[in-house]
Amino acid sequence: MKILILTFYYMPDLSAGSFRMKAFVDQLIPHLKDEDTLEIITTMPNRYHTHINNAQSTENLSHNITIKRITLPRHKSGMLDQAFAFFFIFWVLFNIPEAKSMIYCLRLLHDYSQVF
Repeated sequence: MKILILTFYYMPDLSAGSFRMKAFVDQLIPHLKDEDTLEIITTMPNRYHTHINNAQSTENLSHNITIKRITLPRHKSGMLDQAFAFFFIFWVLFNIPEAKSMIYCLRLLHDYSQVF
């Protein structure tokens, strides 16, 4: 099964969203089979313009888990800057050529206790 997670914030970014998504992924990983793949597409750390982090643009956590980070234009964390950043990431994701050829499985879980 191929699993794709699109998230605006992911570790090492400093935000509640990145902490929550990291916790979700940490709970998901033990349930992955060897033939499963997990791809996380996120942004480079950007929550605070003063927080500079040298995260890698592509990070392979294991043979079947990959994180890809998209660089956003610099901003000053204002409301309009954040709105522009959301639009920018939407535009980039919508236009990734590889995304048009990717096939991902989406499995809806009716009982979350099966995962956690």
